This record gives sequence, structure tokens and C-alpha cells, in this order.
Amino acid sequence: MPKELRYVVVLTLIAGGSAGLLALVHDATREPIAASRKARTLQALQAVLPEFDNVPTDERVVVGAADPSAPTDSEANRLPVVFMARKGGQVTGGAVQVIHPRGYGGPVKVLVGLEGDPAGTVRVRGYRFLEHKETPGLGTKALEPPFARQFEGFEVPREPLKVKKDGGTVDAITGATITSRVVAESISEAARLFREHGGRGTPGAGTPGTAPAGQADPGQQDPVPGGGHE
Repeated sequence: MPKELRYVVVLTLIAGGSAGLLALVHDATREPIAASRKARTLQALQAVLPEFDNVPTDERVVVGAADPSAPTDSEANRLPVVFMARKGGQVTGGAVQVIHPRGYGGPVKVLVGLEGDPAGTVRVRGYRFLEHKETPGLGTKALEPPFARQFEGFEVPREPLKVKKDGGTVDAITGATITSRVVAESISEAARLFREHGGRGTPGAGTPGTAPAGQADPGQQDPVPGGGHE
């Protein structure tokens, strides 16, 4: 066999073996990653929802899903999701997963908890970052007082929320205007989706059932990489 041909064969074998190994690693880690993501979402739901006795993860609307009656986990991970909270059959509020495309470090997945009825007054109960790469010590202050406190019990208007720098009413975090915009705009979008899709929950392949979350521990946020200034 010519020397050049041997090189081609060896490289082909190496490439094939590497591809096979990567496929095995992907298959081995796919389910743990999905389970971790669901657990993180469940923890956040317990922190931001008003008291409920239904299973919000089984009564959800994946906005834009190809089949609204049977959304896939992949769709629920990359699309907006409305989770409904009920007690005694009555709507108490909901939580909306919003993917904001323009965070400082890239897209930010925010879970916004809302209290009220979609047809009436809607107030913010809390919010959590599910996935983000905002600047530690700057952007991550969006989860802390005093910034987060201004949204506690805040009645969400139908017009878009804006930071003061953009002519709105939201006090931005010094040095983290981009992340401040993410939160304000995500809350507006969450309220819009809740008003539009609330009450249309479709049983889906959700996370296992939850207990009433009125006293749930919000838990810790994921560590975030990166640095710099916004």
C-alpha cells in the first residue's frame, strides 16, 4: 500500500473512531443534561409562582410548538413556555419562560412569575435566570435588591417596560444597562404571553409534579462564566 494511501486510511479510522466516541458521549450525557435542566426549571417555578395545587409543568403552553397538543422537550427548551398555576381550579397566576436574544453575554433565558388572572391585573411575583452568561458582579445584580425589589408586586402595564435611559421608568443597574433591559423587556413579554395564552394549558411531557410553592426556597443560581463590563 502506498505511503500516502496509508495516511488516508489511518486518518479515516481516527476520524471515524472520534465521531463514534463523540456520539457515545452525547448519548450518555443527553439524559442527565435534560434532567438537570428540568430540575432547575422546577426549582425556579417553586420560587416564583403563587400558591398552587395543580402541576404547572403538566399544564403548559409551548408558544410556537409544531404540535401544541404534544410539544417536545426540545421545543420547550428553546421556545417561550407559559406554565399555569391554579388553586381549587381557579387561576392564581403563571410563570413564563422567555428567551431574550440580547443579553450582554448572549441569549438569556428568564423565568418570570406572575400573579393574577390573564384577563385582569397581572403583577410580578418574582423572576429567575435559567440560563445566562451575564457579567458576575454586574449583570448578576439583576437578581438582587435594590434592582429586583422594584418589581416586587409590580403591576405590569400593557405598554412595554423600558429603563430610564430609554425613556422608561425602570431604574437600571449602574454598569449593567444591557442586563437591566433584558429583565424589563422579559417581564413585559412574559405578561403579554400570559395574557394571550394563559388558561390554555395543554398537558404535556413535563417535569414530575410539584408541591405548593408558596414557601419554597428559591435556591441558588447557576454560576456564570465571563467578565468585563456592560
